[in-house]
Amino acid sequence: MLCPLPDHEYADHGGNRAIPPKEWSGARRRLRIRSVQPVLRELRGRAYDPVFDLNRDRIQLARESSVRLGLADRIQFENCNVLDYEFKDQVDTVVMLDLIHHIPRSAVPDLIGHFYDTISKNGVVLIKDIESKPWWKVVFTWILDKAMDPKTQVHYYSKEQMIQMLEGHGFDVKCHQLLDILPYPHILYICRPT
Repeated sequence: MLCPLPDHEYADHGGNRAIPPKEWSGARRRLRIRSVQPVLRELRGRAYDPVFDLNRDRIQLARESSVRLGLADRIQFENCNVLDYEFKDQVDTVVMLDLIHHIPRSAVPDLIGHFYDTISKNGVVLIKDIESKPWWKVVFTWILDKAMDPKTQVHYYSKEQMIQMLEGHGFDVKCHQLLDILPYPHILYICRPT
């Protein structure tokens, strides 16, 4: 799937295909949550659809990684914006890892609406992002975000804000706090169309 800002988001374009993010295997190990495991098992072993990002350098790194992993013949990489991408069919899965807090606040509702319009009736949108509390974990995350890209604007949503935004677009939302070795305030939103 396309990325409106310099970060990643991914989607399954229906049928038997899914897109794994570059850190999917690590994320799969971290996401030891009962309600997510069936979704992750379903994605394993499928062919992959295109992966999109606005950052050409990251696309090049991803291409090089796909060659090393033996996936180059199964993954296509595109440099464009998800909101401009015309899907041929509805998608079954969208996965966004640490993306929402990097998107301008004014663009987030459009992105969520786009995913709602694109997801199949039995599909799922998985959003792993940063929650706005506790404050000391947010400070830790903000320092790392700024160290990675000092110019980037970030906005950390509260769990309540995200749920309200997602439900406002028609999703049924389940949330799980994710524990990490580092003090990130990670949260996973499992969103299904109602």
